[in-house]
Amino acid sequence: MHSIPRPRREQIAAAILRDLRPLVEPGRVVELRALDAVTTGHRSPHVVSGYYDDLTALARDAAELDGRCRGIYVTLNPVAPALLARAANRIRSPGRDSTTGDSDVSHRTLLLVDLDPVRPGGISATEEEHGAALARAREVRDRLSAQGWPAPVLADSGNGAHLLYRVDLPADAESAVLIPQVLRALHLLHSDQAVAVDTSVGNPARIRRLYGTMTCKGDSIPERPHRRSCILEAPDGLDVVPRDLLEALAARVPHAPATSPSRRGTGQAIDLAAWLRGPVSITDRQGGQADRYAIRCPGGHEDGAWAMQFSSGAVAAGCHHSSCAGFGWRALREHHEPRPARAQEAHPGTPEARQAQEVTPRPRAPQEAPRGAITRRLSEVEPRPVSWLWPGRVPLGKITAIAGRPGLGKSMLATTLAAAVSRGRSVVPGETSCRSGGVILLAGEDGLEDTVAPRLLAAGADMTRIVAIDGVAGPRGERGLSLAEDLSELEAVIDRDLDGDCRLIIIDPPAQFLGRPGQIDSHRDSDVRAVLGPLAALAERRGLAVLLITHHRKSAGATADQAISGSLAFCAAARAIWHVVPDPEDRSLRLLVAGKCNLAAQAPGLRFGVDDAGGAPRIAWMGTVDAAADDYMLDQPRPARRLQSAADWLRVRLQVGPTIASVVKQEGRAAGYPERTLDRARVEIGATAYKDGMQGPWVWSLPPTHRRLGAFERKQRKNLVITEGATISPLGEIEDANNSEESPWLRKAPNILVGGLASSGGGPAGPSPVEIGSDPDLLEVWL
Repeated sequence: MHSIPRPRREQIAAAILRDLRPLVEPGRVVELRALDAVTTGHRSPHVVSGYYDDLTALARDAAELDGRCRGIYVTLNPVAPALLARAANRIRSPGRDSTTGDSDVSHRTLLLVDLDPVRPGGISATEEEHGAALARAREVRDRLSAQGWPAPVLADSGNGAHLLYRVDLPADAESAVLIPQVLRALHLLHSDQAVAVDTSVGNPARIRRLYGTMTCKGDSIPERPHRRSCILEAPDGLDVVPRDLLEALAARVPHAPATSPSRRGTGQAIDLAAWLRGPVSITDRQGGQADRYAIRCPGGHEDGAWAMQFSSGAVAAGCHHSSCAGFGWRALREHHEPRPARAQEAHPGTPEARQAQEVTPRPRAPQEAPRGAITRRLSEVEPRPVSWLWPGRVPLGKITAIAGRPGLGKSMLATTLAAAVSRGRSVVPGETSCRSGGVILLAGEDGLEDTVAPRLLAAGADMTRIVAIDGVAGPRGERGLSLAEDLSELEAVIDRDLDGDCRLIIIDPPAQFLGRPGQIDSHRDSDVRAVLGPLAALAERRGLAVLLITHHRKSAGATADQAISGSLAFCAAARAIWHVVPDPEDRSLRLLVAGKCNLAAQAPGLRFGVDDAGGAPRIAWMGTVDAAADDYMLDQPRPARRLQSAADWLRVRLQVGPTIASVVKQEGRAAGYPERTLDRARVEIGATAYKDGMQGPWVWSLPPTHRRLGAFERKQRKNLVITEGATISPLGEIEDANNSEESPWLRKAPNILVGGLASSGGGPAGPSPVEIGSDPDLLEVWL
């Protein structure tokens, strides 16, 4: 991060704008996003984002961020125009769920081919690695051009190379399959141990490097410097890649055969990875649907052959060289595994042994695995009691959730529990101690150095027994941990870093760790269940507790648990749910109150405050509360109370006088009362409904103490004197009712007061009696 003089920033903005114009059509809305930005008003690096239909403004703001963040990106495809309202042609720190998702993109306009040098994660490329990626990009471009593809934009991403092709595809289910298949085919054809085609950039909401800005991975050192991205070559106009060319390339990705797995002569399925560890010249190149390897081909080439094994066990193989057309798995195996070796492996009399002796093999019937339902008779099931990490509140072997609005102390509760588990002591003084063990943290919102670690220390944690996972390293660098893909990595941390002794995994928040961007929708039940099911199985198998720290929606649900943000599958997967809410008796305190609990009687809630006298804040327990989350959280009253609440609201609303019914209902809906409830509330308070004239609207009015002057009365009066609390007789006679507490509202026309309010009680004398000498045909009087 460094300071850039103002003239230089203006030059950067001009370069950004120049490189934007070939790729973004005028008037389209795109998102600008900067990662790990350091800006005024924030103590730690954070994400900033904005939406732009003004490319000049985008370039200006990006230039201001350049050098002050890890990287600046823009959405590959234009986003829904409505998103401009999130931050119109400006940047801000986005809240949760306020950056672009796949559902915000309706059309694909660009295909990104991202070629990166293979190197350790979190660092910049060397000049040699950088040059290799650029050279490979040109090779890919030339190969595709020979197949009829139009010319792309060639860009330097700072560490690697980008090819950008114009496409014209809807962002639908078909293109969600087609584009990733195109990238897998390019990976299959052009990746090796030096440069890899990234297959993860195929989702519609993908962001790409904003050309003209710096790429800052790790520290800039002479061997691995930070570089400025830019467009290197661009045609005069980007022509659209025809769909048939995309489909032809995608078709080169092998599909798993609908046959039994490839087997050895012994009848055992072949383990391709183990086979390749034998006398085969290989290079491991992981990606696509299965493990993929570059292998010496039967035609003698050193790098052209490939093989992959599908989840079914079936093996596919081939060679990219045109002279090797027709080579498959059988030829590849024959080439690398001569028959004498296979004969030694095969049992006497098997087809493999006979083939090794140049005897025509007899077809062998495939051996199918047993099929059918797996059952257990319940009489054979041994009951066992529930084990608890935090007795009565957090069970072992299960998923528990703590939910609440931001800023109420959910994460602080989690670190307090982690500290107690690391020491094997009670969370609340005087309660039963927790089970002792290690803790794994997945912290996506709070910084470890300035927030998490100080809180743990303040709570007295044994820091040697708590491990935070920052991410996962792979062939293409570092990325965040994905629960959908990396449960094996999570389990490896338990064994490697905690010697298998883990009692608690804290995931804060779960939506950030479900899967890679664009893969998992945290609001879709099927997606969330697919991730939480294996996670729950891990918890049960390992005898540990999983604690999800999640948020509440802005609007309440029918129950407190239904207010949890995201899919209802979060509620379904959790065996215990706790909610953090403000204490209505003392807003400086918080309550931890129970929602769902499927495993035991509901434990009492806890009242707590935050003590920051010693520096880092920590929980200060204030006793128990005998209430559940529903008692505090249901902003929408239950049916019996909802009607009374609506009646109270309507009575106050109609105090101002008769109001058009449609206006009342519109305001009522905004206040949370359905139209049907408002109709019942009107009856409940005795309000009247009448039409204002033959063609006028329906009007709602409180019952008399008020009445509108009839036509006959208006025509008979030129002047009218009204005293406080008076009523109007048919002949205009004034009857005194000065003991009334209500004062008259006098209007000449709707919302225009033409008289005054008489004083009431023993107050000072007001303008009563009030004399009105205006046109009586327009006069309405309320008492």
